[in-house]
Amino acid sequence: MRSKMRDDMSLKEKIEYIFTYYKWYILGVCAAVGLVIFLIIHFAFPQEKEAFSCAMINQRIDYDRDAELEKDFADASGLDAALIDIDSDYNISYPGHEIEDANAGVFDKFFIKYSNGEFDAIITTPDFAKYCQTVGAVYTSMDEYDTGDLTVYSEGDISGIDISDTKLMDKLDTLDDEKLILVFPVEGKNHDSCQKFLNYLLKND
Repeated sequence: MRSKMRDDMSLKEKIEYIFTYYKWYILGVCAAVGLVIFLIIHFAFPQEKEAFSCAMINQRIDYDRDAELEKDFADASGLDAALIDIDSDYNISYPGHEIEDANAGVFDKFFIKYSNGEFDAIITTPDFAKYCQTVGAVYTSMDEYDTGDLTVYSEGDISGIDISDTKLMDKLDTLDDEKLILVFPVEGKNHDSCQKFLNYLLKND
């Protein structure tokens, strides 16, 4: 039977009594208050969505370079640099192309994000673009964009931009016989930003 809190108890004893007999009630109330605060913050101050996301496949991982590209694109497009994500942390091995520093977790991360429509653009080789098609990737036709004098790459159902003669090549690493292309997944959510990225590439000065 629970004893009653007595008036002659010290403060420490009263605290111990309350914690002993009411801790679960207290924790429940704290959890409920925390949930309410979380919901208020989540709905009253929603996190801004990314304006543009680009994965660079099997490039030198260089976060400073990635941040510089984000800033350059933001300056050229008027988008908020904080809402642009250009990420080279995608060293991926796939059938017929094994690399030493590949990480199976990165492979899974890429395709999970792809299936969730989290990539607006991908910079990669035609070979990897073809592999992605074998697991369901679909690319937006460049006919839907104003590509100006950019070189359009087209092979089968792959439609993209050959970035060989764009400003990006000053930042990227490629073998002599390796072509890099820019493709826009159909599942991407920011097609307007894709056009802005093409406009950015058109400004080669």
